[in-house]
Amino acid sequence: MTALTDLLAYQRQTEALSQVMGRLGWDQETVMPRGATEQRAEEMAALEAVLHRPPDRPARGRLAVGGRRHGTG
Repeated sequence: MTALTDLLAYQRQTEALSQVMGRLGWDQETVMPRGATEQRAEEMAALEAVLHRPPDRPARGRLAVGGRRHGTG
């Protein structure tokens, strides 16, 4: 994979997880069953952790090197 391909794949995954997070938030406010608060909090915390975690080191290196080659880094 090229650095650009890696970056675009990472972006697509991040956007998809953000949409899931939004749906969980909507569901929590509208139709979440009673007693599901603790489980929902755990689910949302897990998604937040994934969304805010940077790419692994090898991927970051490829992205940085690819950006410098194309004059964007």
